[in-house]
Amino acid sequence: MLGFRQTLVLLEAGVPDIVNLNKFRKAKRKQEQTAKAQENRIIHGLTKTQKAVARFEKERTQVQLEESRLDQASEIKTVDDPQ
Repeated sequence: MLGFRQTLVLLEAGVPDIVNLNKFRKAKRKQEQTAKAQENRIIHGLTKTQKAVARFEKERTQVQLEESRLDQASEIKTVDDPQ
């Protein structure tokens, strides 16, 4: 335990005030959660129209890929095939 003189010397030396670490941790965690929520709003915050356009683009891409896919029957014949 510090004596009166040691406490006085510490206060004069510019030692910061005593801080409740639980309050500090809670404040820090809340700040981090707020920042993460802001990032998520930017990433996932699309309007209904934007979502519909994105869904349409995805479906169109899938259709284009399916149309350009080769059928198994029309694959190139290997040398071993007699026909």
